[in-house]
Amino acid sequence: MFGRHEVNIFCEVPPNTASLFISCKSRDDDLGEHELRPGQSFSWHFRTNLFKRTLFYCSFWWGPKLKQMDVFNGEWDSMFKTYYRVYNYVANGEGIFLSNDPKNHSAGLGLVTLW
Repeated sequence: MFGRHEVNIFCEVPPNTASLFISCKSRDDDLGEHELRPGQSFSWHFRTNLFKRTLFYCSFWWGPKLKQMDVFNGEWDSMFKTYYRVYNYVANGEGIFLSNDPKNHSAGLGLVTLW
C-alpha cells in the first residue's frame, strides 16, 4: 500500500512531572528532538516507498526512562495482513500505547511497551 500515512505522538504523562522528549528519524529524514508537555502532540505525514522499506523510529525520554522503538514500518501491512493509515502513540505514566483510530487517538489503545 503506497498511501499516505500519519504518525501522531500524544503526551499524556501526569501533570507536574517531567516533560516527554522525543526524537524521531527515518533513513532519510531527521524530524528533530521535541519537548512535549501533557496535552501536547507531535505529528507528521509521509508516503511509503515502492518497496515498502519506509521505516520511522523514535526515542522517548520521560525523566530517567528511555524507550526506543519503530513507530512505522512499511512491512507491517504484509506481516500483519492489515492496512492502517494512522498510527497514534500515546505516552502516559504507565508506558506507550497505540491506537489506529483516525478520529479518536484514545480509542482502542493497546500496550506497546511499559516504561
